[in-house]
Amino acid sequence: MRRSRARCGQRFPSGCLSTTIGYGTAIIIDWMIDLPSELEKQFTEQLSQYEEEKQMPYVTSVERLAREQGREQGLLEGIEAVLRTRFGTRAELILAEVRKLSNAEILRQVLHAAQTVERPEDLAMLWSGTGEGENGARA
Repeated sequence: MRRSRARCGQRFPSGCLSTTIGYGTAIIIDWMIDLPSELEKQFTEQLSQYEEEKQMPYVTSVERLAREQGREQGLLEGIEAVLRTRFGTRAELILAEVRKLSNAEILRQVLHAAQTVERPEDLAMLWSGTGEGENGARA
């Protein structure tokens, strides 16, 4: 839903977050209204300031999921870089298996082990028997 700049400016006057509309309403508004970029920046700054003052950061389930996926992606990229640097094309077979993993703790272990393992195939010991990466699907 798109609102005009003037109307959004009326709904989000400077400092209104902590005094007028309240935190819960602000979260709902943030979720429902597509603000112009300048007002979105101002709103985000006010929301962050409010969260700091009240020591109550709000993280949606979507944000938590996105963070976890970002961590997994970063770990996968690190593993790929280490294995390709150390083993070149020999790493490709194990990388196909590594890409099926989704458990961040196992991915961290793989990243650390990738730096010292003698053969890329030896990494499979870290997830074999855990159910991770089986059947070609990521959890």
